Amino acid sequence: MKKCEINLRKLSKSEKFKIMFYYWCGNLKLDVLPISQDNRLKCICAVEDWNNKNICLKYNSRILNRRTNAEWIVDLFHEIGHLKHRLPYSTEEEQIESEYQAEKFALKMTRKHYPTLYKEFIKKLKETPTELVKMKKKDMLYYKAFLKIEEYKKVL
Repeated sequence: MKKCEINLRKLSKSEKFKIMFYYWCGNLKLDVLPISQDNRLKCICAVEDWNNKNICLKYNSRILNRRTNAEWIVDLFHEIGHLKHRLPYSTEEEQIESEYQAEKFALKMTRKHYPTLYKEFIKKLKETPTELVKMKKKDMLYYKAFLKIEEYKKVL
């Protein structure tokens, strides 16, 4: 049987993003969700959940195209972390724990499967920590969650 090969270099970032999402959902035995483009998002991607119905992954192609491979891989794993852990989201403490678990999962998976991109991501974080510092003003929930992560403590 012949193995299916895809030349990722010839694909757009959006196509790579979709392939990576479907690959890792299959690999981790998660339900495959529909993916849709939504350039109104303020981030690379987000899992949208409407009362556990119509769960889907949305992504912003404009932001995706401006980010490095390391950044979008970590963001993709972060959203997959939300799908994998499925923690409740009722209180602020549960939201903080959910964001912490998702980001920890993202860093673990990136470190394990893409060590070069992991090093690049951490290096960029150390060089330009302003994103994490801005988060303190913009979104305290994420900031509180990220304060628990060892790799980010060194930067914050």
